[in-house]
Amino acid sequence: MESLDVTTRYSPIEASIHLSRYQFAFACGPVGRVLDVACGFGYGTHRLAACSGVQEVVGVDRDPNAISHATSLLTESRPTFRIVDLDAADELERLGTFDTVVSIETLEHIARPAELLARLQELWTRKGPFIISLPNDPLYYGRGMSLNQYHLNSGSWIDGRNWAERVLGEGQWYFGSVAAGFSIHAVDGNSNVGASYSTIMASSIEPVSCISVPNTTDTKLLPSGALFYMGVWNGSQGDSPGSRETAVLFPADGQYRIPDFLSAPVSVQKGYKPNLYMFVNAERSDHHTLATQICTHFAQRFTVEIVRVGTCEEELGGVLRRVANSSGPMFLHFFDLECAKKLVSDFDWAGRFCRQSGIKPHVLAKRLGEAVITAFACRSLPNDEGTAEEVAWGLNLLDGLGISSTRLRRHYGQQLPAQSITLLRGGVDLALLRPRRLERFQDESRPLVVGWGGSVAGNTTAERLRDELETLIKPAIECILNEGCAVVGYFAKRPDNEPVSDYLTQLDVLVCPSEDDLTSSPMMEAIACGVPVIAFDSGAASDLLGPLQKDFVLDNCSVERLAEALRELHYHRSRLFQLSEENIVGRERFALSDELIRWMKFFRKAELVHRMRQAVKHSLYDAVVARSYQRAGGEQQVVKGKEREGSLFSLRSRWLRGLR
Repeated sequence: MESLDVTTRYSPIEASIHLSRYQFAFACGPVGRVLDVACGFGYGTHRLAACSGVQEVVGVDRDPNAISHATSLLTESRPTFRIVDLDAADELERLGTFDTVVSIETLEHIARPAELLARLQELWTRKGPFIISLPNDPLYYGRGMSLNQYHLNSGSWIDGRNWAERVLGEGQWYFGSVAAGFSIHAVDGNSNVGASYSTIMASSIEPVSCISVPNTTDTKLLPSGALFYMGVWNGSQGDSPGSRETAVLFPADGQYRIPDFLSAPVSVQKGYKPNLYMFVNAERSDHHTLATQICTHFAQRFTVEIVRVGTCEEELGGVLRRVANSSGPMFLHFFDLECAKKLVSDFDWAGRFCRQSGIKPHVLAKRLGEAVITAFACRSLPNDEGTAEEVAWGLNLLDGLGISSTRLRRHYGQQLPAQSITLLRGGVDLALLRPRRLERFQDESRPLVVGWGGSVAGNTTAERLRDELETLIKPAIECILNEGCAVVGYFAKRPDNEPVSDYLTQLDVLVCPSEDDLTSSPMMEAIACGVPVIAFDSGAASDLLGPLQKDFVLDNCSVERLAEALRELHYHRSRLFQLSEENIVGRERFALSDELIRWMKFFRKAELVHRMRQAVKHSLYDAVVARSYQRAGGEQQVVKGKEREGSLFSLRSRWLRGLR
């Protein structure tokens, strides 16, 4: 949050962001002579002056333009404003002493915040509260980082609390976040719509009646997910911390507040319950896990079914049989892109299927033309998949393509319009996966306990992962054991009924062999529990991991490279605690609820694309399925005495232009 320039166009969300901090300070009971540090244009100083126990308010800021504006507009409410450089100790001392000190989003702009706090403490009489607010930069940028050019300090809440309490002693802490719920307003109550900041900030703002209802376990606000933090010292005596909970609200359109339903496909909003078939590769347990999460969440909106398939014609025939025999709106989603490409673009086998099954080609073509067809890609298509035009043909027949990393967005963006591609991932239930027993990371006397992603996966572990355990992970541990390192591998098979968190809380680090560019569930579960991970190079891991964890994304899957990473953690145990803290701060990025909303929006966008080109798709399928049906029966299309062997390819070129 930066200084709010009240001379710019009014924004209710910006007004609520800034006033929420000052409304909280107002509720803390400022008294006597009040200092508002870095007051900006003075709207908060004006709010503090309205408190009954306040005798004088002094707002200080280094910006002459802001002080000039505040002085000309707001002095009627008793504040006085001064131009002060907070880095200059003598300028603060000239102001005298204050009973209440308020510092809203100031300390991150100061090179030495602890020194500023110490100078402010010398001016504080302790007759009223000392209030500070700090932004949660790690939520937006990662630990120790900030893309805000004005922020000189970007630590976590723990960092800010530590240096603040070293100066001021123990304080009471509060987390700031967005609010959700419902409000009631008079029909003609929006009389200030279109007003300026100046008129609204200078006017009297009265609180409204509000009830705060409890959160559920999975929506509980955690420190890592807060937008900002408020610290209070010497607050109003006898008040409980909960009595200071405040909110600054503005009425919003209902579409703002209920995104889940409104992000659903139009067919769902109209009361239909479309069929949603999720086709997963039988050899990919991670795909099945993600499909299960989606189907569980969407069960009230869709008639869902998970179908295990491969790329052989017998398995794909089962897909076409479902398509031909279903009725009503239908979504077909493939977690195997090769399977989807073969289904929607290779029609020779489809003609043979119609011949063998007795299904009329026009019936199959009609249902294919009516279906919303999407796919999910977690790897690049190999170069030997066919010519560029054939690849483009298959991809452009899809109504939507989900990809698992920004690296894949660049790859498929060369063959598809950007609006057809959506970045999608899975997630984990953060309510079931909480950091526990974190003190183990600071115990340097114990062996380094190494876990394996296959143990977290339970009984669905793929054969490929088991091979990596025997040929990669165990040899790497054996390598550093021979060097005298104290390392223990804990690879016990986790029973399906045992909570994942019970296994993870016994580990110091989890090795996560990731298949392709899909972030594995074990990796997300480990991060949610605050467990450091060693991952193999994948675009999704690079997108989601913090800067410290990225140092442990291996560029190649070799015993030597893994042994090097384990050796680093063994000899530098402090890295474990740093990695754990970074993962705890970033765990909200893996929230399952947020990811599932993105999946719902993905299906909605695909349905809209499908509706725009449904007629073209229907005529395309009608032509090519009929043509392949004739070819399967040995019938040749003859034009002017010549066989048209390339008829399907010519149809591809014709309709590809129409689809685009």
